[in-house]
Amino acid sequence: MSPAPSSGWRAAHRRDSDLRGGANALTWDAEATGLGLRQLEIRLTDTTGAQQTATRVVSVVEPLRVTITAPAPNALLDATQGAVEVAYTAEANAGFVQRVALLVDGAEVDHSVALDSTGALTWDPADAALGAHTLVVSVTDSNGYRASDAVTIAVTRPLRVALGLSPGARVAGAAVEVPFTLTGRPADVRQAVFLVDDRRVAAITALQRGANALTWDATTVELGPHTLEVRLTDTLGNEYSATAPVVVVEPLRVAITAPAPNTTASGVVDVAYEVAVNAGTLARVVLLVDGALVDVAEGGELAGALIWDTAAAPLGARTLAVLATTDRGTRRRPR
Repeated sequence: MSPAPSSGWRAAHRRDSDLRGGANALTWDAEATGLGLRQLEIRLTDTTGAQQTATRVVSVVEPLRVTITAPAPNALLDATQGAVEVAYTAEANAGFVQRVALLVDGAEVDHSVALDSTGALTWDPADAALGAHTLVVSVTDSNGYRASDAVTIAVTRPLRVALGLSPGARVAGAAVEVPFTLTGRPADVRQAVFLVDDRRVAAITALQRGANALTWDATTVELGPHTLEVRLTDTLGNEYSATAPVVVVEPLRVAITAPAPNTTASGVVDVAYEVAVNAGTLARVVLLVDGALVDVAEGGELAGALIWDTAAAPLGARTLAVLATTDRGTRRRPR
């Protein structure tokens, strides 16, 4: 196929005085003809009307071209792995490369004034939002021509969450602290929830990098084994979770260890007890006889005795009860 003749351009007529024997030159705007093969022709007409021509086929190319060679389109960039090199190849056909700039979503993040036609610029996506971003390499040559190439990539940043409770931990009460640790950016978290036995209990609204904690009312579930979970969803919809099996126990237990049931009592009786506190601190232990208060131990010990003087009590069966109270207001008594 023959090259198309140059169109839209015609050389100005030159008089004899404009030509010299030997080398001559004229200027041609190749941009006006478009890219591709073009046939150039010099035609001379002498004073008698005779003509002579000379032709040459040339290829019209872009004055400047740049191609991003890495990363590949739609590449996933892990923001925790440090700076990313954006490699490029530039081709200057009407001058030389003078400046190369890297833009991310329209903002310049790096540049170079090296004259090399190949190279790399860097970008650290550590603080970039998750998801798609557009990388553009823009090149300027010595004639002021500019060219650019673009590639779209996706930034990822894995989250990690870990619960601070030991497996099988015994928990009790209305204010159980559930510690957990977040590794990653809180801004990457779209949703955070706390679950018990795979049932959503509460949304976690305040997150920070590193140590976190939430409070759970364990009295809302039955005693026994349960599974706690913190589940995070990032802005791309990826889920991350941590679980811990725990055992919910009574916040407070108390037992009368003496006297034994159905014992015959007389004189001053030591009523011995043992208390197990699983939530809070023991604040008070009292002894009741048929519902009436007869002795008190403030700040009580976990194991001790209260005093009952039977002298003032009518003969016959009596019911002794030890009531224990913690600083959280929990009370238990044996029946």
